[in-house]
Amino acid sequence: MLGIKRIGGGGDGLNVSAAADYYEREAQHALPEHASPSKATDEYLMADTSAAQATWWSASDRLAPDGAPIVPDQLRQMLEGRGLDGAALVQAAKRAERVGGWDLTFNAPKAVGALYATASPEMRHGIAEDMAASARAGLRALHDRGVFETRRGKDGETRERAEDVAAGLFPQFTSRAGDPQPHVHSVLINAGRRADGTTGALDPQKLYPWKTYGGAVFRAELANRLAQRGVAILEDGQAFTIAGVPPELIATWSKRRTIILDALDKVRATLEQAGEQERVAATAPEGRQGPLRDTQAGDSSDATGKRLRLLKEEITRSTRRTKATVPDDGRLEARWLREMEGLGLSREAVWGAVREAAARHRLPEDRPASAALTEALERSSVVTDRTLRRMIAEATQARGGGAEGAHAEFDRLIASKQLVTLEPNRRGEMVFTTQETLDRERRMLLDTLERRGEGGQIRKADAEAAIAARPSLAPEQAQAVRHTARGDGVVVVEGVAGAGKSFALAAVTDAARRSGAHVVGLAPSWTAADVVRQDAALPGARALQGFVRDLDAGRAEVQPRSVLIVDEAGMAGAGDVARLLAHARRARAQVVLVGDRRQLRSVEPGAPFSALADALGLARMEDVRRQSVPWMKEASQAFASGDSVEGLARYDAHGRVRWARDAADTLQQAADAWERNRQASPEASRLVLAARNADVHALNREIRGRLVAAGELGADAITVRTLHAGGRRGGQGELREMELRTGDRLALGSTLTKRGHDVLANDVATLEGFTREADPTLTIRLDRTQKTLSLRLSEIAPPPTKKQGQRPPVLQHAFAQTIHKAQGRTVDFTVLHAGGGLDDARAYVGLTRHRQDAVVVADAGAIAERLAGDGEKPTQEAVRMAFLRSAKGSADGLNAADYVADRATWLRTGDAKARPEAETRMQVVMRLASEAATRAGRMLQWRPERIRAMAAQRAERQKLRSQDPWQATQERGSQLKKAKATEQQAPRQRQGPRMGM
Repeated sequence: MLGIKRIGGGGDGLNVSAAADYYEREAQHALPEHASPSKATDEYLMADTSAAQATWWSASDRLAPDGAPIVPDQLRQMLEGRGLDGAALVQAAKRAERVGGWDLTFNAPKAVGALYATASPEMRHGIAEDMAASARAGLRALHDRGVFETRRGKDGETRERAEDVAAGLFPQFTSRAGDPQPHVHSVLINAGRRADGTTGALDPQKLYPWKTYGGAVFRAELANRLAQRGVAILEDGQAFTIAGVPPELIATWSKRRTIILDALDKVRATLEQAGEQERVAATAPEGRQGPLRDTQAGDSSDATGKRLRLLKEEITRSTRRTKATVPDDGRLEARWLREMEGLGLSREAVWGAVREAAARHRLPEDRPASAALTEALERSSVVTDRTLRRMIAEATQARGGGAEGAHAEFDRLIASKQLVTLEPNRRGEMVFTTQETLDRERRMLLDTLERRGEGGQIRKADAEAAIAARPSLAPEQAQAVRHTARGDGVVVVEGVAGAGKSFALAAVTDAARRSGAHVVGLAPSWTAADVVRQDAALPGARALQGFVRDLDAGRAEVQPRSVLIVDEAGMAGAGDVARLLAHARRARAQVVLVGDRRQLRSVEPGAPFSALADALGLARMEDVRRQSVPWMKEASQAFASGDSVEGLARYDAHGRVRWARDAADTLQQAADAWERNRQASPEASRLVLAARNADVHALNREIRGRLVAAGELGADAITVRTLHAGGRRGGQGELREMELRTGDRLALGSTLTKRGHDVLANDVATLEGFTREADPTLTIRLDRTQKTLSLRLSEIAPPPTKKQGQRPPVLQHAFAQTIHKAQGRTVDFTVLHAGGGLDDARAYVGLTRHRQDAVVVADAGAIAERLAGDGEKPTQEAVRMAFLRSAKGSADGLNAADYVADRATWLRTGDAKARPEAETRMQVVMRLASEAATRAGRMLQWRPERIRAMAAQRAERQKLRSQDPWQATQERGSQLKKAKATEQQAPRQRQGPRMGM
């Protein structure tokens, strides 16, 4: 982890003078002449005499002597904007307003602290050197990527890369709580030397987005150096851990977090009190809603401001130690030994376990770049230069090679031509994809755009008849039905959460059947398909992926005159959508895609629904009908419009956000909310949701434990071993033991229809009985059908594969579930476990499932710890704002097509880098002839009424013949409106952008 804290500049920044005093005092204590047992350790240094010396780092050895020790007054004058020779480095500025620099703190994983504390003096000295060298590698990587920039010219309009920057490195090895915590304070001076020799202040704009990359390079270098000292490095999320280090020792030496969480008890109480005040104020006639009001603190009265000041002071007092409160070196060492002994451990035992684990360890076989690229493109169609570099550095941690190895892996990957370089994103970062991804997206768009005006299967008159048969259809729902009869081979309908998509889909199905079409219902999952089956009167609806797989294998075919309705299309994978469109085009079947671009997308790469909606235009249903409470409807509309911060803020303003102390308290409060709601509304339906599988499993344990204690589950139990959702790579799941009792709620992970059982993947059931044997029989009652059936545990396993062989049964408890699996569901109440924050899509989906009410439980402790790590005080306002801002979405594109040089040219030529060129007269003639031949061929296949319609369209097409055939039209002019209506058979409610824009 790399934390950043501003030095100077007012506000929450460190005072320049105080910072200089502190760091220079640390530098003096680390000098050789001070290295005695009585003076080697300040309150914030490791308890031995091997602490690394404070030194300068300089990118080009100009601003400071690279590697030289820091002597008194040097850091101060640099922070004040003067070079080591006394010359001014920046233009004069008021001292109180000027930013002197930034503290970039490189933190080692917690296992390194445990290893350090149990090491010999010689090993400690080596690890201290490794820490400093790794920090230098992290800074060098940031410099080489051009992160450090200066401004010059009027109002700083011109950016220029700094050829040299300097930082003072201060390795330290304990936390303020006195626990072993190796870290390096890298005090970056706010001055850069340009190529022409001039100097100026740095612009930190790139520093914050690139900090995770710098931290990853630091850890890659540190992991490599530690591996050379004989330990085994293991992946641990984005960081690493050390094989053999006891987890209980790591947990024991994490007191700083406990101190922060203790302080957060008062933050939580204040947040809840303020939330209640906000709720009361929001319901008053003069109350004003919205994020500005809902998230500000200290502005309503002097009392509120005073309360915030007192809160800040209390947190500062409770989370910082002084010389008088932190033990000296000898007592600190003794305390660590006592803590180890309390766990039944010793230094020798810890290092023995570490050496033994290292002897058994084997490095991963794949290269860092290959592992990183695979992981990056498993979930996204594109990857930026910054993200790819970071992921390669993270993959390098467990594979070896250090910082230089990570840089070489990136260069090797680029040279291998596996990636295609696209146009930069909004921040100017390079964007990469693969040729396979580009080809798939291009084919998908062509299979859609080239079918405009082809003639759909739903007739306009039949659409009107279906609308007339449903007088309760809202105008926008009726318009969506008309949109499907516009005469195109592919149409897109968007409906926000709670807008009544299912009711409109039933009308579309009716219109298609009235037109004599064969209707097929599809959805990305079996559970979503079941919703289509019930709400749209399509009993044969099925999962999209299996349907496409059967089409590819020849086990199924698209019948003539078919209409394929894909619900929740926003969650469909790009590969599945592309293949479905190809099959539909060959059969001349109409495809109706229905979804929401802002809800959760597929776990597969890309966002095909968004790409097709942008290309074709769409009909949109945006009037929320699910909720009836005005402010909840407004929140849902804010989520749907892309302002999830506003939507989440409204729930906070109305007292629906609960603030928990830590992860355990978050679980407790979520379970409390579920229990209270169950007692108050026993007949109502409810969901308990979380973003992560790990939190879902924890919620299941907590809720189930309460039911067992209350005697609501059976007394007898069996334990089975099943596959649960989760796991780091690719969501392959993880084997866990689970206890089963009658009354348990179960989620079945396999579709068993081909085995003769009406069971779909992710079906939820209640366990009514079981047998005691090696392969027990489970008697369950399905929620979906209310039918009871008996299954062997082994029957719930997916079919065996050549690679994996016989696979374990997929089964887990279902008292809680992920937000992703709940998309498309509607219940009365929702309890949302938000953890340390929710992204925009998860906040949207999680808070639009309910009809009546919802409660959000946020982990204020995790948020506070994150703020503290970044050097920000975890006040009431800071915690609340950090939580709300977690729901802010990104405007970056999701598809490779979003980053081609010119979309129309790319669609025509297949060249992602090609720019549009003016056509010659001969090219125009040849293109128009080709278009005429294509139209003539289509006329021979079309029905007589379509041939007559073509005659009415000819005049318009003559006027448009010079337009690129792949280019979507945004406005055609008033004189073409009549011809346009004839061609499309129904007006568009919303048009997509021009393909060439």
